[in-house]
Amino acid sequence: MNVPYFFYGSLRDPDVLSAVLGRSLEGLTFAPGQLQAFRAERALAYSFPLLVPTHGAVAEGLVTTGLSGEDVARIAYFEDSDYVRAIQMVEVADSLVPAHVFMAAERLESSGETWDFGRFQTHDKALLLAVTRHVMQDHYGRTPQSEMERLWAGIRDRFAAMMDCPPRPKARHAVANESF
Repeated sequence: MNVPYFFYGSLRDPDVLSAVLGRSLEGLTFAPGQLQAFRAERALAYSFPLLVPTHGAVAEGLVTTGLSGEDVARIAYFEDSDYVRAIQMVEVADSLVPAHVFMAAERLESSGETWDFGRFQTHDKALLLAVTRHVMQDHYGRTPQSEMERLWAGIRDRFAAMMDCPPRPKARHAVANESF
């Protein structure tokens, strides 16, 4: 049996997940899930989330099954080295199941603010979707992930200017990539 994935951030959005996978979501199954003792918080100076261990908190998300090896490779490329894959026990329909979860690497810091999926969809999704489509179509399989980390912010800024989006805030510490 393949271990499912738990998505707590932008990959919960079907349009974003489809853009990352480069295909429709046909064949995948989704179930609401909860990761106990974690809170999704906005990464410092970015619009994407990270999980912060927090007693009594719950991170909401989707448990996804049916991903192929190619799907997983594409997701890992999208998440880049800002995140590492780990197995966590996720609650699904009153049962605990092991699931892969992308946890923030040490170089990312929390802003201390709760990450809001609805706010993401309203304020940040359009830009992320445009950038993700470009990156996955033009760079996946061609540009090494280590180089993509260097290029991502410039691509994001170019699309933000074309879409007349506000500039992103500056981080207190340099972070190589903004994957939203």
